Amino acid sequence: MIKKGLYIGVIVLLFITCLLLIFSKTSTNQIVDLLNKILFPSLALLLSVGAIFLSINANKKNTKLNRKIFQKSHIFDLYMQWSKSKNMNLVDKSDNNVANTAHIINIMDLTAILLQHKLMDKELVFQLFSENFIENYEKLKVNKNKIPGLFKTGPELISKEFTLVYKNFKNKNRK
Repeated sequence: MIKKGLYIGVIVLLFITCLLLIFSKTSTNQIVDLLNKILFPSLALLLSVGAIFLSINANKKNTKLNRKIFQKSHIFDLYMQWSKSKNMNLVDKSDNNVANTAHIINIMDLTAILLQHKLMDKELVFQLFSENFIENYEKLKVNKNKIPGLFKTGPELISKEFTLVYKNFKNKNRK
């Protein structure tokens, strides 16, 4: 679209110049002066506008690429955190379980926030973490006892973000 506009602008300027040359009764010096004052600055303006639009377009493409790289680069960190939580028991009543439960809830929260703000590749997160997320969500949902140290029940620890991600993961698992 932008290229077409630039081409049309250049063609119109050249056409006007040709018309001036053909139909004017001005001297060659006046025509050269007219070219120097109107046509060349107009062409320079069109070219600079074109360069601006091309750089904006390149910047948009670069931004999209950087976003994709960012979305995939931090997946390893999240993977390491989920890996640590695999052996943790969410509903264990022991004292050392408070740290485990807090760790799992923090990972779930982080996963939900990253997905909500589109900071992670949804498909990749789904493939890697959906089973653990669903399992932990369901354990929290049925845990009606207050978790020692956190002083809340499982359902009280479930945020809206958890529920949105849970529903998303459940719907994808059905497909």
